Amino acid sequence: MLLSRLPALAPARDPAAVPGIWADAAADLRYVATHRQIRVLVLTLFLLVAFAAVDNVALVFLTGDQLTAGPVGYGLAVSAFGVGMALASMACARLARGRSPVALLIVAISATGAGTLLTGLAPVLAVVIGAQLIAGAGNAVENIGYDTVVQDLVPRPLLGRVFGIVGTAAQLGAGLAYAAGALLVDLFGARTTFVLAGAGTLAVLLVLVPALRHDRHGDPGPPSDDPVLAFSLGGPAYRRRRESSAVSE
Repeated sequence: MLLSRLPALAPARDPAAVPGIWADAAADLRYVATHRQIRVLVLTLFLLVAFAAVDNVALVFLTGDQLTAGPVGYGLAVSAFGVGMALASMACARLARGRSPVALLIVAISATGAGTLLTGLAPVLAVVIGAQLIAGAGNAVENIGYDTVVQDLVPRPLLGRVFGIVGTAAQLGAGLAYAAGALLVDLFGARTTFVLAGAGTLAVLLVLVPALRHDRHGDPGPPSDDPVLAFSLGGPAYRRRRESSAVSE
């Protein structure tokens, strides 16, 4: 009912000019492959989810087996993560306006990594709840940060297709996290699994930060034979339009 109140959105491209789903997919992959910053965003999102989503497997064993907190303890810890996400999302609607989405993303990943690491080191359930609150807040702001940085870098006619690849990277990372998390918990226990996941999450910044600081003009241009990609993300008109917009909500 709420979505039905949204106004109609004008298509970014003439539907008659769309070459087909496979040609679109190939153009999308080609665009990501030839633009360093977008390529690194996709790769780091995959790695980030592959590390951070391990907590979905390990948390029940940490609260149940190591802290003997039972179902109630697990429920409180999971709820704290959700509360952190909700509070951070609402805060970003006001506090993130006019701020650098790159800085927002760096702070968010740091919070997620720190919260995950602290969860593994927590001696009691109360500390786990606080750590999960921090990790949840970081996760929410990551979503906002990644989406905003992608919108800042990608021309509008390509946004839907690039977001398709971004979403695919996240889902592949989650699948790897669930498989690897089960193995890690079995081999090393839940605490060590959380420590490894938190350290891996923080290590993603070593790849992401240098790439986002890279001069846009250092990226290769889009293929000249693709009319859609001929709209360069580095074009001055496009940069002025994006720089004038607020951080995505």
